[in-house]
Amino acid sequence: MARVEELMDTSRTDLRVILEKLLEQDEKMPRKKATKAELVNMILEYQDGPVAKEAEATIDGKDVMEIALKAGILYRIDSSCWWGKTTKVRDGEIDAPKEIISGMKVLVDPKTLGPMRSLIGYSDRILKNIGYSFIGMKGVYWIPKAFISRTDERVSVIEGEFSQARKEFFSNYELYKKEWRIKSKEYYDPDAYPAVGDFERLKKFKLQKRKFSISLPEKGTGVLTGAEYNDEKKKQIDEMKEFFQDTISVLAGRFYKMVKSLKEKLDSGKPVKQKTLDAMKEFGKTFDAFNVTGHKELKSLVTECFGVLGTADIEDLNLSKGGAKNDLYRAKMIKGMDAVVDKFDKSKDERLTRALEF
Repeated sequence: MARVEELMDTSRTDLRVILEKLLEQDEKMPRKKATKAELVNMILEYQDGPVAKEAEATIDGKDVMEIALKAGILYRIDSSCWWGKTTKVRDGEIDAPKEIISGMKVLVDPKTLGPMRSLIGYSDRILKNIGYSFIGMKGVYWIPKAFISRTDERVSVIEGEFSQARKEFFSNYELYKKEWRIKSKEYYDPDAYPAVGDFERLKKFKLQKRKFSISLPEKGTGVLTGAEYNDEKKKQIDEMKEFFQDTISVLAGRFYKMVKSLKEKLDSGKPVKQKTLDAMKEFGKTFDAFNVTGHKELKSLVTECFGVLGTADIEDLNLSKGGAKNDLYRAKMIKGMDAVVDKFDKSKDERLTRALEF
């Protein structure tokens, strides 16, 4: 086999070029009817889906492709780290300092999670620098054989450091909570903190390598075996679901805080700032762009809220801007916002508590 190190001089060479060079320089490659270009195309077609029937008719594809595909493996690092935050923001906490509540409520000093987050980022950079992105599979890289042992060594060191950082976090978890209780003062909520056992059960902290041997199924239907492919597919679907739920939770939390804040200002007669109204209208655009389809309660409430707001501007909402017209308009707005908040509270208590993880 040709020295793979020589093929890695161009730091971000396309996978097609690497495979082409490997095929070109491998002296043990069986001399079949297919040309070098046809072999490369077969590998790329195999990577994206079934091997072309024309190629199978031209060459005994299995032997040649197994030799070519064994030039490397698929490599992935499974990792996760607790955010140290929650969307469970209680009434009265909306105006808390940004270091306590900014989008989500902070539960521990972010610096305590910094070492683990840095290690996750470092492990990802290692694969990006050594390997090559594998089309269609998030976070999966093709690592040439010559670099597998080096990659294993570097990732193993990171795994050990991550494990040590995780143990240190668990051993100091109660101390971190006490320190943040002093800093957050009246905004401290002991019920918002997960138990240590929940961290393990929900796999909130992990960093481990996963390797896949590239094999050729009889029908050329995929790079991984059937079981490996299904497991990988399920994992990615679960990750997307988790991301979707987290995003919905953040959106719902922001919406609820904005509505409650506006209602309180309307009730008290305090002036409504232009940036408050602009923020709510901007939220409407963000919400529409996200295209939420799986949470009918939330979608209905957002739609109703912006129906109440209509084309409202600051002059309409603020009493100080004058006259009976403003009084009537403001009273109408208060009534409409009351209805929205009441429905949101009821819906949150009955269903959104589970679906949106408040």
